[in-house]
Amino acid sequence: MDQDLTTMIKENNRLLHELVEREQENQKKIDRVHSIIRGDFIAKIVYRVIIILVTLGAFVALRPYVQSMYESYTNLVSQVNSTSSLLNNPQAIFEIDKVEKNSLWKTLLPFD
Repeated sequence: MDQDLTTMIKENNRLLHELVEREQENQKKIDRVHSIIRGDFIAKIVYRVIIILVTLGAFVALRPYVQSMYESYTNLVSQVNSTSSLLNNPQAIFEIDKVEKNSLWKTLLPFD
């Protein structure tokens, strides 16, 4: 009986040591997974910041061109509107605009 008890204790000790070794290996693997997750999280943040910065940079770089296109568009709209008003009233082409009597015209044309 004493022999069985000592073999059982030895077997339990061996199993406990084996369990401790496996637990240490598992802890190393878990730490590695946590490290990978942290690195992935940081990489995603850096990636998103880069995307935001590139988008803002493109907006700043293209802003003068977009503004120029917008001004061209508004000029085109005003020309279309003036052309449509001429089509609605073709008589306006032949009307002479009245010159306002301001100081510039008085100096250029001193007579009334």
